[in-house]
Amino acid sequence: MDIFTPRLRLHPLCEGDIDDLVSLHADSEVMRGSSGVAAPRDRAVSEQWLARTLAVPRSDGWATYRVDDRTTGSFLGRCGLRPEEGSHETELAYAFTRATWGRGIATEAAVAVVWHGFEAGLARIVGCALVSNAASLRVLEKVGMRRTHEEFTSNGVVIHCAVDRAN
Repeated sequence: MDIFTPRLRLHPLCEGDIDDLVSLHADSEVMRGSSGVAAPRDRAVSEQWLARTLAVPRSDGWATYRVDDRTTGSFLGRCGLRPEEGSHETELAYAFTRATWGRGIATEAAVAVVWHGFEAGLARIVGCALVSNAASLRVLEKVGMRRTHEEFTSNGVVIHCAVDRAN
């Protein structure tokens, strides 16, 4: 099911999206924001990531979307909800091309995805970002998430956040 916002079209990822994902994941600055290390992913690693992502059952609001410009159709990034590794929580995860940075694209997509997750019945959604990634932390705050705790990792301090569905 597609999600539309004023500027964006979000469509569930598919195998045909691999070339755009490879390009996105090859950018070290994008990956610094996504993974906390400026380690670009090669095609094989991106293919493995996509295979794991597509293997997540699309239930309980879980899906990762290709985000396109609604007017031009150009690829802007990815955004979605997935089971958080090592917990029973649902995590908001996203990565966007540098051309989108500072334009509110990540926030617009994240708000739509979180709203869709709550509409699908999710009660709580979590997210995290490195303390050094101020832009990503602002996105989490703009979707209504509040800080829950900090974690010290080899990549730096990770801020964990959460938002609960309003009853």
